[in-house]
Amino acid sequence: MSGAQADVSGGPMAERLAALVADFAEVGETQMRDLPVYNRNVEIETMGFRPYCADYLGVLIAPWFISIVALPRAWTPERAGTGQATHFLPSGPEVFLEAFSEKIGAYASLSLVTALFHIHSQDDARKEAREGLARLMTPLAAGRAKKQTAMSRRDLFRGKVR
Repeated sequence: MSGAQADVSGGPMAERLAALVADFAEVGETQMRDLPVYNRNVEIETMGFRPYCADYLGVLIAPWFISIVALPRAWTPERAGTGQATHFLPSGPEVFLEAFSEKIGAYASLSLVTALFHIHSQDDARKEAREGLARLMTPLAAGRAKKQTAMSRRDLFRGKVR
């Protein structure tokens, strides 16, 4: 069920990944299964988890979404803040939603796909997950960097927001 990489295949992180899958399986069974966004061709699975900064970063596939998930390396029983946090990935800064689960502790997620209507199999979901994770973990080339231009005085006084 879990597609975690070998570097987290044993020990506490493997247990947390199993708990992550179990937690979302329960949500799927109790809250999501009868909703139109629930794709019965997709199972809950983790994949590609690897150490990144102070977290383990990987993908959670569920029948109703595919998200990048950041799990802190150390589990703490304290309830972390829920809200948003910016994570600096090789592709640039991304805003993750923070959450807390009694089973897995604090975590943060970034949606890759919110509705899996175009996904027809688990393999399709895995492909989408791999591509999304690869895109976020690939540094921006100098030529691809997002260009920021100075705001004109006219735009400033008109209240134009970028």
